[in-house]
Amino acid sequence: MALRRRINPTPPAAVTGTGGSGNLHCVHVRVNEYHNFLIFKAMSKESTAELLIDFGEEEQKLLPVVTQDYTTKEVLILAFVNKEAFDETRRSGYATYWSRSRNELWKKGLTSGDMLKIEEIRINCEQNSLLYLVTPQGKGACHAKKENGMPYSSCYYRKINGGNSLEIIEK
Repeated sequence: MALRRRINPTPPAAVTGTGGSGNLHCVHVRVNEYHNFLIFKAMSKESTAELLIDFGEEEQKLLPVVTQDYTTKEVLILAFVNKEAFDETRRSGYATYWSRSRNELWKKGLTSGDMLKIEEIRINCEQNSLLYLVTPQGKGACHAKKENGMPYSSCYYRKINGGNSLEIIEK
């Protein structure tokens, strides 16, 4: 009987504190003056109201960002952000990415004038990709140019036809 009491204590348990950080939530339970327990529970990224983006230990992990026109909902760009680019986007209010080819911050439109003003930032259920809803401030979002020298409004200006041929769909 003594063993049973040790395993299944009968005194009522009182929750004396809770707290959380990152993906863990801690509950402190006091059973009696001799028995205190800390219970850790992993929080689901799908159900939390807390931003829990994991950019890795050195904050250089890249997350994909779909950038979409706020008004038309046209997909403009698929790019990537690390923590520095994400923080700069939030601070400045303009889409800033991490250029994988140049290995540096890339504030879209800084040299061309085709800036992308952030209207809203969304995150997916697992908090591992982002959606930037933007208002284009210039002539287009793509660095590629039409025959008339104007930029395409979206980087997705071609469709794949049968075989390996591409067709320009934005004139």
